Amino acid sequence: MRQIVWSDVEFGPKSYNAMTGVTKNVIALGILLLIVAGLAQVFGGWLSLILWALVVILIWMIWGILYGRLSKPWRRHHYPLTIVLFGVMGAMYGRDGHAPPFHEWAPVLLKATFPMIDDRSIRLLIERCSVPLFDAFNDLGVINGDIPQGDARLDEFRRRLEEAEIRDFELVRRTLLFAMIIGAHEGPHQASLYALLSLHGDAR
Repeated sequence: MRQIVWSDVEFGPKSYNAMTGVTKNVIALGILLLIVAGLAQVFGGWLSLILWALVVILIWMIWGILYGRLSKPWRRHHYPLTIVLFGVMGAMYGRDGHAPPFHEWAPVLLKATFPMIDDRSIRLLIERCSVPLFDAFNDLGVINGDIPQGDARLDEFRRRLEEAEIRDFELVRRTLLFAMIIGAHEGPHQASLYALLSLHGDAR
């Protein structure tokens, strides 16, 4: 199988960033935090204690959002891409009355997130999402990198990937598309890490 060469795909500038979809939430929580902290200093007694407890909760909420979006390189793409994907699929469902298959929503998602991407690059990405999952992980450097050839775990790894393909091939292709986008911007290690976590349901 042809190896992924990131330079083959010309993404162009992104239309999203790590905080896409939550910027307004963080700003709103920050403003509320300042207001509550100010009130906590004005009032005394139990009301002040309650307000300071609310300050702690608000700080925890803001930290949780920032940690979830910024703590790992792959998270800076996974969450924004997911938000855009929901919007794309929702619009297509409303238009057609059914959930669109991968080959229909993938070009729309790519055009929405990378306005300058060309048709050739879109075609390459979609083609590479249709290869057997084991080959895709080999392409991402998992085989020989994380699991060397001849390792006893390799057969088990192949079996699990084949089961994932049978269980939900649409999810597999979505995962591979996101992984390739992540790989192009953060490197193949982050791409393979994301793909493994996603297929195990731990990409969060």
